[in-house]
Amino acid sequence: MKIGAAIAGATFREEGTEIVTSLKPGQRYRLEREPSNPHDPNAVQIWVDNYVYGRRDPKSYHLGYVPRKWSGTVFAALANNRLHVWAKKPDAHWGTISILWVDVTSDPL
Repeated sequence: MKIGAAIAGATFREEGTEIVTSLKPGQRYRLEREPSNPHDPNAVQIWVDNYVYGRRDPKSYHLGYVPRKWSGTVFAALANNRLHVWAKKPDAHWGTISILWVDVTSDPL
């Protein structure tokens, strides 16, 4: 399955807009469940790892969230250990994310 969406909340993160704007197509993201989120119990955080921002040392930045419309679906995919999930920047639009996953327990052949 594949989902294309905007990164929610990037403008509220410290340096979020600047970092998201500078990411190149193909950039990989890390997705992390946040069940304690008071606004959405299915919240999924979007992170970029080992990113060099300005003259700072590489570190991880929390960019925002998977939009609520898709958070339950992505949350469930991450919670199910049978699924592998990838997220990447698909194009030059600054706030877009492409999330896809496959069921590695099924044999495609």
